[in-house]
Amino acid sequence: RVLRMEQCGLPASVRFAFYDQVHTTGMDIKHTLNAKAVLTLGKDMVFRDYAQGAYRMRGIAKGQTIHLFIIPEVMQLIRRELSKAGSYRVADDGAGDDAAADADPAAAAEEEARGYASFSLPAPAVRRVLVDVNAWLVVNSMRSERVQFNQLCLQNVANVWRKNAFRNVLNGAEGFRVSLTPGQMDGYLLRSLDAFCEPIDFSMEAGVPEPVMFAETIRRRVERHAEFVLVDSERTVISDTVRLVSGSMLDEADRVLSAEMVQEQEEEKEKQQEQEQEQEIEIEKYVDLAFSRENEEPTPWPFAALAAEDAPPFFYAASEFKLYKREPLGFPEHVLVSDNYFDKRWSGARRIKNVVMVLEWVRDPGALAPYTKTLEPLSEEQERSLRVAVQLFDSSGGEGALDAAAMVQVLKCAAHQRLSPEELGALVSELSGGGDRVTAAQLRGVLASGRFSPMEAGRRFVAVSLAEAETIRRIMHMRLGSPVVGGSATHVALRCLPASYCITDRSLGYAESASPFATPSSRESLRFLNCDMFFSEVDLNVLLRSIHGTTRRERRVFFKNIIGCRRRMARKWEETPLAKVFALSDQFGMLLQRATSVRVRAAVRERGLLLFDAFSKFDSDKNGLLSPAEVWGAFEFLGLPPLTGRDVLQFVATADSDRDGNISYKEFVEILQDVDKKAGGGEEDEDAEGDEEDNEVAMSTPGMQRQ
Repeated sequence: RVLRMEQCGLPASVRFAFYDQVHTTGMDIKHTLNAKAVLTLGKDMVFRDYAQGAYRMRGIAKGQTIHLFIIPEVMQLIRRELSKAGSYRVADDGAGDDAAADADPAAAAEEEARGYASFSLPAPAVRRVLVDVNAWLVVNSMRSERVQFNQLCLQNVANVWRKNAFRNVLNGAEGFRVSLTPGQMDGYLLRSLDAFCEPIDFSMEAGVPEPVMFAETIRRRVERHAEFVLVDSERTVISDTVRLVSGSMLDEADRVLSAEMVQEQEEEKEKQQEQEQEQEIEIEKYVDLAFSRENEEPTPWPFAALAAEDAPPFFYAASEFKLYKREPLGFPEHVLVSDNYFDKRWSGARRIKNVVMVLEWVRDPGALAPYTKTLEPLSEEQERSLRVAVQLFDSSGGEGALDAAAMVQVLKCAAHQRLSPEELGALVSELSGGGDRVTAAQLRGVLASGRFSPMEAGRRFVAVSLAEAETIRRIMHMRLGSPVVGGSATHVALRCLPASYCITDRSLGYAESASPFATPSSRESLRFLNCDMFFSEVDLNVLLRSIHGTTRRERRVFFKNIIGCRRRMARKWEETPLAKVFALSDQFGMLLQRATSVRVRAAVRERGLLLFDAFSKFDSDKNGLLSPAEVWGAFEFLGLPPLTGRDVLQFVATADSDRDGNISYKEFVEILQDVDKKAGGGEEDEDAEGDEEDNEVAMSTPGMQRQ
């Protein structure tokens, strides 16, 4: 099994490190001062690869040594290449006999290699061996660069006609309608598209092919695409390129290019083998579950049913999605699931597909209407979380009433709302009845009303199978410029969930949702259904608001059941941002946690402390960690409103990303970051410079680093 090097328990003096070709660049492993390295040569190696491999030993000439191992086949290549240049000098020192080398080069090279291995050569001869090796590597580098130069010249020439062909394709895009047969399409337009195709010939010649001049190859390609070379300036570019490469033989370039391709294929094969091994391990984990595959054939449904007044029977609410003999989760009502993606009537253990494509569907655009869904009644825990959060945001020490500055923090933490000064003033005046401060009861009313989570009636987001998405996309392409469902105003769009929920296709009349919450809510709900684990702070807030009314246990059980039926490598969700969804009670619990962070950050700043200084002061036992008891003591020291032990434990659980029950300095800084900074955007935080200074101090202080 794979371990971190610092956890393997082996001292550096007994470790063996292997660097393959791919990892000789940028890979640094600390070795002993007298470490010995073996460096091997490959037939396609260039000088850069050789130097990168050698400099894995950072202590060369300071105690560390390198031994060069050369196999007979590579020695034969060195002999052959350098003999052409008249610079092969090793044989002059008796390491090989010229006559024997001419009779059997392979045997001579093997004998020569054995001579090197016995360390029988004098020091000058050893130096000449190294010089010859470097010379051979430089020759390989020059050949490789020549091949790259030829390829670049070929691309430059091809760009001449491809630019014109691309312009033709863009201007004639209407000629590629799905409804047209190949015979109805413009031949010139099709040839413009063929200009981007690279022909692959698998035919075998009867004899050894004759060498072809590279310039001749370019001329043949130009003749084949002559109709797209239009002006004299383009012909000048081609003639200059042909003149530049004149004299280069194609067979030599092809040979080196093929060698590079073989090396790349070998590297890709190694990566593929590693992936297959991981997949085999993954499959073994589920081999005992005996997943059923019965009745999983796709069920066709009439596309015109999307415009019918009655709800389609082949879609159902995501809140009804569940495994066999398991419980569903309360997803938003505008999120649906197709029977072809997962049929809730299936029995037994089933594999669950990844959510890739989502159908955004509006049956009647005229019926679209915004609405809000109240969160009433609030539980006792939610009431208390909201009440304490208001006290924390009110840093003035008042009676729990918030001014405009505090409301900025509240809206940012509760719903990531950013209002202009005019909008903020109007909101405060509206909530306070014309005053300038908002009470806890008034804030409770607006948050519980769902005002900051507006939905849109009539718009649905459906998780569909890839086959359904492919068919819907074809229908949309066949009906370009006309209603997607004849005789109706229905419009649809296809979104790709892994690609940031971008729209891949849209029908005539489609318009984005007017609600700022409906689309993000569907995205985060489907990502949770898809068992994604990496959410930003904004995403987590949207997700908790979307599945309001569910408990931590319900969310955790649902997630574990679903991910157990997916073919994925097991990841520890406890160490991902998703863990907060299972640590926080709901959106009001998140508001309390964020309010606590805002108040602690402000209190630390008021006392003129850097975060590092504050952490050191709170860490009473000086072990580099804050225990729950130390966190509670820090809250009392900073003068926060009374918090219960449960509040402290939830704060620690939210901040504790490595699940060790304590808060490290890194976790301390992250939990106190501004919400916008966590989200990766927004205004610059006024303490950004202080945080950077804190981080620099922590990096230079051994007590603050986790061992």
